[in-house]
Amino acid sequence: MGDPRKWVKTGSLWLAAMLLAAGGPLLLAWLAISREPKQWHWNDWVNQFTQIAAGVIFFALASLFGRKSEKRSEALANAELITSMGILSTSSARAYAGNDAQAIRIAADARAALQHYPRARYEEQCRLISKIVDSYSDLVFGTFSRADGLPRSIWAGLLAGAVDVIADAQQLADRTGRRHHSRKRQLVDMVEHVRFAIDMGGELREADEVVTRTPTGTSPPRDLEEVWRKEYGGSSESLSRVSRLEVLYRRELTVAHNWNVLKENAEKLKCSAALHDIWDTDDWFSPWFVRRLGNGLLEAVNVVGHSLANEPARFDRIPDTPQVPVHPIPLKHSEIPRGMRDTTIANHCRVLETAAANTICVLTYRVKCFDRIPRRIVLDGNHRLAAARRLAASPGARLQPIRVLEFLIDEHERLDLMMPPPEDFKYWKWHGFTPDVQVVRSFGRPITPESGPWHTPPNEPH
Repeated sequence: MGDPRKWVKTGSLWLAAMLLAAGGPLLLAWLAISREPKQWHWNDWVNQFTQIAAGVIFFALASLFGRKSEKRSEALANAELITSMGILSTSSARAYAGNDAQAIRIAADARAALQHYPRARYEEQCRLISKIVDSYSDLVFGTFSRADGLPRSIWAGLLAGAVDVIADAQQLADRTGRRHHSRKRQLVDMVEHVRFAIDMGGELREADEVVTRTPTGTSPPRDLEEVWRKEYGGSSESLSRVSRLEVLYRRELTVAHNWNVLKENAEKLKCSAALHDIWDTDDWFSPWFVRRLGNGLLEAVNVVGHSLANEPARFDRIPDTPQVPVHPIPLKHSEIPRGMRDTTIANHCRVLETAAANTICVLTYRVKCFDRIPRRIVLDGNHRLAAARRLAASPGARLQPIRVLEFLIDEHERLDLMMPPPEDFKYWKWHGFTPDVQVVRSFGRPITPESGPWHTPPNEPH
């Protein structure tokens, strides 16, 4: 049936056209008959009705051709957006791999796409906003994370391009009417995400940074609290810290999770960002588990102890050693055995070497455990972190140390309420943000099937 408001608008236009086409000639006819009735003949009525009919027909034709023109314009805008999104994806991937020239192109490609935004279909508009958000997330994970090592000209180009994207998107948001609140909200959130990305790069680029080192040769963590304190005018509904991380990791975070757990209990959390030395991560847990097969090998399993369904890691041949913890105890990054997830880690090593990257990004969660000892678990960036640790420990390690840009979700109070899982994981049951967090929280008490996320079909992937 279509949108009822569109039908009301179309009906109103037709009524106005009929009044305009018929009202004027009929008024003139009435005046002529009133003044000189004897001079009015049947052929005059025929001429009048012919004129009215011609006006109505011409309006109908104009309306028909105008509608076709609007559809043609929308189709062209959709095509331009689809093409621009493909170009954005290419530039974003190359920038993530360390190509600074492609990183500078992202802003120009995004602005070119935004020019076609108003005439495109709503679904394509949403896809474009998501694509721009993902592109600037890739910039945070790649180019902006090493902003302090960029030449001034490249940083100036990135900053100027981001400012132009913000200005174009803000203009579109300001021109969006009240009836399209969801579109305006998407544009405003995108603007804030781009601002957060360049603020993160600016914090990392602080020229007066003094690197101090401990007696062991490592540098203490450097807090980036200022990046959260930026306030922007014109945004009455600023994103919370949790929401900013949700946008940043919209595509990256692949473990089973539910952001509503955090957003509905934000007073129990603090989100922060900090730079770490690579060796600060020895005691950080991964969401990876193994079990013994009895033939001298270990098998990689998921959080509920089942074999991995669709991951390359299910083919790993992991030698069994007595000191390796087995499920349900997760592996620390200093405990990951030789041969585990070796193919993927080796691929990340090649990317890090090719890009000459000195910073990797991870998302961590500090859990308040039952034994009152807080523990960190890496929810995203485990393969990158394992690759960086392997490179740092290799005999030919580079002179410039690899550092870790950590986005941390820290619990002030234990957050282990049962929450409905997302639709993709509707058969899972767990307490807290992810089932991996629940497992780490269980340190200090016996783990039983009733206390963990083990009520799940055997073939349900993690």
